[in-house]
Amino acid sequence: MMNIAEALEELFRQKNWKYQKIDKGVYAFRLWGKNDRYHLGAYIDDSFFLSIMAYPTSIAPREKLALVAEFLLGVNFKLKIGSFMLDFGSGETIFRTTVELTNDHVEPEVIDRMISRTIFAVDTFTPGLLALIYSDITPAQAIKIAEKKGLET
Repeated sequence: MMNIAEALEELFRQKNWKYQKIDKGVYAFRLWGKNDRYHLGAYIDDSFFLSIMAYPTSIAPREKLALVAEFLLGVNFKLKIGSFMLDFGSGETIFRTTVELTNDHVEPEVIDRMISRTIFAVDTFTPGLLALIYSDITPAQAIKIAEKKGLET
């Protein structure tokens, strides 16, 4: 039986994914989705929560922050797991999936599903986010673009 860190590192080995262990319980890695290459972080805290965070490469300009925030709120309402966040200081969007696990019995497949769902969510909504940032559409229109593109993938 593996603890969370062992299962995560085993998954990295199985998938042949390059990663960097930043600190105890903190890992950085990059993966390709269908729309972009994402920076990801895996964070294990002492209470057995595992968070997978994805950092899309697009940065919202200051004048679009309110629109992006509205878009992300609408997206979050539709999600079953995970949520998008917006850093108003930098314009960076982040997607986080968190789950509580037992530290003494974790299979790499569980973590693989978390990572896959994280990439799927970010990949699904990135086209809408980009359309919102780089054109003059509403957040509702951006969500429709994202949903349409997500169904095509």
